[in-house]
Amino acid sequence: MTKVFFDHQKFSLQKYGGISRYFANIINTLKSAPDYDYLLGVLHSGNHYLQKNPLLPPKLAKILSAPKYAYRLNAIYCEYLLKQNAFDIFHPTYYDTYFFEKLKRPLVITIHDMTYERLPEYFWAEDTL
Repeated sequence: MTKVFFDHQKFSLQKYGGISRYFANIINTLKSAPDYDYLLGVLHSGNHYLQKNPLLPPKLAKILSAPKYAYRLNAIYCEYLLKQNAFDIFHPTYYDTYFFEKLKRPLVITIHDMTYERLPEYFWAEDTL
């Protein structure tokens, strides 16, 4: 069985959005695929697409609900999972390269619409997705 590890990046950063929705759809598809399994490097997220699957007990989730805690917690958890190396393919959910030095498995990268990254002057940082 092939296990795909998805990291936390977009699930930690987005409540709604096309990228996190895309990855949530892949994960939901893998749930019903007999030859595949997945590993999600997220302990807590306010992401809408993960709400159907609670990740932590409610009391602990409430304590960690501040985005600054959730992002760091998830980043530490992803680094731990990378060291465990208990997956076959790594698929980061965004472009942070924190994993390059640690990764010992094949990597899949999805290039998303890069309009925001290439032309940030046309977007207001406070816009909701």
